[in-house]
Amino acid sequence: MPPRPARPAATKKKEPSYQIGIPLDGSDGSALQPEVDHFDQDDTARDHAAPPKAQVSTEVSLPEDLAPADEPLPEPAPAPAPVPAAPPAAGRAASRGARASTRSSKRTAATSTAAPKVSSRRAPAVDRSGLQKMLLRIGLGVLAAIIVVTGIILLATRGSESRRAGGEALAEAGRQLELVKTALSNRRGADARKAYEAALKPLTSTPELGGAVAMPPEEKPVVRDLAFRAFELRGEIEKINARIIEVQDENSAESHLAVLKGRFAALSDPATDLDALEKDVLAYMENPVDPKAGASPVNAQTFSRLASEAKLRLASIATERDRRKTERTATPLRLAAVETDGLVQQEHFGEALAKLEELAAKNAGADFGPLKAQVEDSAEKAWRSAKAKVENHLADWRSPGATEGQRKAGLAAAKERLNQVIQRFGIPTYVDQARTLLTPLP
Repeated sequence: MPPRPARPAATKKKEPSYQIGIPLDGSDGSALQPEVDHFDQDDTARDHAAPPKAQVSTEVSLPEDLAPADEPLPEPAPAPAPVPAAPPAAGRAASRGARASTRSSKRTAATSTAAPKVSSRRAPAVDRSGLQKMLLRIGLGVLAAIIVVTGIILLATRGSESRRAGGEALAEAGRQLELVKTALSNRRGADARKAYEAALKPLTSTPELGGAVAMPPEEKPVVRDLAFRAFELRGEIEKINARIIEVQDENSAESHLAVLKGRFAALSDPATDLDALEKDVLAYMENPVDPKAGASPVNAQTFSRLASEAKLRLASIATERDRRKTERTATPLRLAAVETDGLVQQEHFGEALAKLEELAAKNAGADFGPLKAQVEDSAEKAWRSAKAKVENHLADWRSPGATEGQRKAGLAAAKERLNQVIQRFGIPTYVDQARTLLTPLP
């Protein structure tokens, strides 16, 4: 056997360091430290027994109020089996083998015992009632969050709906405003007025626009920024109202004048009332825009050109009135002249005068005096002619140199002519004279 090596000099024993209850550099056998053969350094296994393992607890103690009463503690890991000492008769080789076996067994035991120590640390006990309270609080928090989010979504949706309605009203008003401008450019006053009213209606009737006033209300559903825009747009629309009125007045004045012109086109029609037409022309001159509303100096001045054009047509009314007057007198006179001429030819002067009296009564405007004078003149001439012939026949009847036949023929002709005057003339003056001449004759 070779001689034992010299024992190293004694060194100062170093205090072990611990981390979480586990020695880091202690002299005891630990699975976490490098294995050192203390027996080789100090003595053989037969000289010294292995020092007892210092068990360091890694268990963390909790307060009693947190540890559950019914939770069992973890069971300790089983201790490693003791290593039997080598027999005294064994040689140095057996001793070294035993020490090597011992070191291997110690490593295995340290490894097997260290792991349970680390893993055997007790987990913190959890208070079940506290866990339930915590879960309840979490649930209530989630529910509150859901309610808040839902409210925000509803408010945002409602706000979006109000803004959408207000925006649509503004868009419609803007579209109608463009129609107003187009109608005015084409001088269509009625269409411009219709579009004007349609433009104001969505601005004033949409609740989200607050009536399109300068200071809109702040309560819902008014969207104030849209309400201010509505007020500005309303002002822009209302500025066009004066132009619409002007175009409407112009169209109205021209329309009334066109109606008057149509009536003047039928001026010669007997159905046209000249007096009513003249009255309407005078009313139009006083108020071209609305003649039935009475005089309007402003409208008469504004549309003086149209009023002057209507005034010029009054002369044609006077001309037509004269024409109608002439026609009313000429036609009955012409007809009367035809009728009386036939009666005069037949020496029915009395009937001719009676006919003229009848026509004069029916045509008050006609002057039948000239015709009457003509009939009377014809009757006088006819009487003078008849009287001359009667006197000639009576002269033949009275002539002493005439034969009896001549005297009878002359008397008969005179009496016949006097009877014709009495029967035909119908004028008392001449009839009486004829009877006076006829009475003394045999």
